[in-house]
Amino acid sequence: MKIVKEIEPKSPFSLTLTSWLLKRSVKNGIDMISDKTYCRVLTLRDPVLVKVTQDSRIVVEASGEEAERVVEIVERMLGIHVDLTRFYEMSQAHSVLRDMVRRFLGAKPVVFPSLFEAVINAITCQQISLDACLSILTRLTITFGDKVHLDNLTAYGFPRPERLINAKQELRKIGYSERKATYIGEVATKFANGEIQEERLRNASNEDVIELLGELKGIGRWSLDYILLRGLGRLNVFPTGDVGAQNKLRRYFNLSVSDTEHVKRTLEPWSEYAGLIYFHLLLASLEEKGVLPIDMS
Repeated sequence: MKIVKEIEPKSPFSLTLTSWLLKRSVKNGIDMISDKTYCRVLTLRDPVLVKVTQDSRIVVEASGEEAERVVEIVERMLGIHVDLTRFYEMSQAHSVLRDMVRRFLGAKPVVFPSLFEAVINAITCQQISLDACLSILTRLTITFGDKVHLDNLTAYGFPRPERLINAKQELRKIGYSERKATYIGEVATKFANGEIQEERLRNASNEDVIELLGELKGIGRWSLDYILLRGLGRLNVFPTGDVGAQNKLRRYFNLSVSDTEHVKRTLEPWSEYAGLIYFHLLLASLEEKGVLPIDMS
């Protein structure tokens, strides 16, 4: 079964900008962007290769028996129906934020396809550069993920939890430290046996998510904020423990210091949309690196 579905996004919407918020680095071989097409494998009952393009509407192409479910995941991943009108209005009161919104108009808040992927991303990215993190995650996916061949394209889906339970030695070989490899094995076990249930956490408060996931080894405050924002779409969360994000905020917002408490005070007027500021700072950083295409229509 193949499905081609057109979706009317909540305007404004830029597929290019939004998909770069998922890709984050040229080292990312999981989220693929080419010729204004976003492509990746979703790990469902069977792996499904999905392609997303934008014309007057968003067009989603997918194959397999779960194609309808794929469309629902893509809508959530790309924030297609998120209304940012209030955030855009509020941004007009701050010159830096106003300029960012103008340059990156249509960038929507993104989430990983699964909570498990969000947690593994959080563990992997701790205390290393973003490029290094995405390189390791790409190797992880090629090593343990399901392979899909379609239209002369070979792509891999993010690993299923059960594939990572007893994979400590293999994880060490692809770049994980002893400690991170141990954390990943323990997290994978809890997802695989149902001790952590994604649907339950999607409906839980931030505080309840923090209480449950905070018990996991290797998941500190930065990781929890990262998971809340990038895994569960909680837009009122800014990963304040992210030193890189702190530095970006200090530089773009002209702050003299950027410790966690100062970051919180700076973001207080926009606390409802603190996560959107995080995403816009990431786009500004990608723009500086010359990663974003000149034509972002």
